Amino acid sequence: MYRAWQGLALLVAGLVLSSCASWHGIANVSMPGGPGSGAGAYTVYVQMPDTLALNDNSRVRVADVFVGTVRGITLKNWVATLALSLDKSVKLPSNATAKIGQTSLLGSQHVELARPPNPSPELLKDGDTIPLKNSSAYPTTEQTLASLALILRGGGVPNLEVLQNEAYNILNLVSDIVGLVNALGQERAVIVGHDWGAPVAWTSALIRTDMFRGLGLLSVPYVPRPPVGPAAYYTALIEHKNFYQDYFQEPGKVEKELEADVHRTMLSVLYTGSGDAPAEDRFKFIFEKNQRFADTFVIPDQLPPWLTEQDLAFFTNEFKQTGFRGGINWYRNFQRNWEITPFLDGAKVIRPTVFAAGDLDIVLDMTGEGYKNLENHVANLFKKHLIPGAGHWIQQERPNEINQLLIDFLRSL
Repeated sequence: MYRAWQGLALLVAGLVLSSCASWHGIANVSMPGGPGSGAGAYTVYVQMPDTLALNDNSRVRVADVFVGTVRGITLKNWVATLALSLDKSVKLPSNATAKIGQTSLLGSQHVELARPPNPSPELLKDGDTIPLKNSSAYPTTEQTLASLALILRGGGVPNLEVLQNEAYNILNLVSDIVGLVNALGQERAVIVGHDWGAPVAWTSALIRTDMFRGLGLLSVPYVPRPPVGPAAYYTALIEHKNFYQDYFQEPGKVEKELEADVHRTMLSVLYTGSGDAPAEDRFKFIFEKNQRFADTFVIPDQLPPWLTEQDLAFFTNEFKQTGFRGGINWYRNFQRNWEITPFLDGAKVIRPTVFAAGDLDIVLDMTGEGYKNLENHVANLFKKHLIPGAGHWIQQERPNEINQLLIDFLRSL
């Protein structure tokens, strides 16, 4: 897979986002520093009946104080086992208890260590294991909302779905990026986003001009927040046809289609979005009312030259594990993103910006006016560049050109 992704190598200098990558969240990126990483830190293990949504780098707390970090989650003898790195100041009895807690309804989960009612005189030490009998978890959001189903509008499950969808709104995504920069101990960064990553990148640059000194947009040109929200646009567009973004709004509908055959889904999406697909095979963002989204898929006779069997197998395996719900939820926040950002109405990007897309990118069919007017919306446009013969996946289709363009841009800052 590495050959097809060589176009991303440069982007360690900034931050790269792609809605179509298998993104597991910032919590899975190894973070330096913090409690549990200094001299004298020690490791203990915790057996858990369920790790819920816990991740590597989740916090460990004692009496609500951040004292360490989850460094690993493994399966030992069919028991989920956490490796916790604790600060040297943590002094707990050897029979300490462990629970998975959550900071708020949609907040991050953490491990909470505590003294039991009858503490052992011996202290917890490096290499010790807190056994299954001393561990548990607070009720999850799902369990809590299910128990409140009678008083929540429409019942527990539908409201849970709404809450989970809302977690993907643009301000939460920008907060993730700011949190990543802070966690890396940096004050300034250059941010580069592809596809759905582009609006996350430009919103980050609009809100935190102090942090982001440069902006790279791939495929999707910056367009200021319009006076009318997407819902009105959908209404006018879908009278006689299906528009894919509107089709994605119903929870579970398109996921079922995409997940029925993940290999077929990935192959079609990658091929039909690329510059290698002839006009009749290109991605259909508008399709007939009597069609499903999956009915528009086209499978090529052979892979495009930039896509290997190894790449495809990797993508397929990743999405078989994660499903498509997370990525599709980004689309379910179009209207919400518009509603919560009135302060960005008509905003211009003032940070130096570079834009690139393939001249056969289907996104330009939808955002062509945005590309034409980019100079009016970006105060300091370094360059806007169309790559002949390339489609939507430009960092894979034309990695060398994208690398060179971004290198030139970074040198100009």
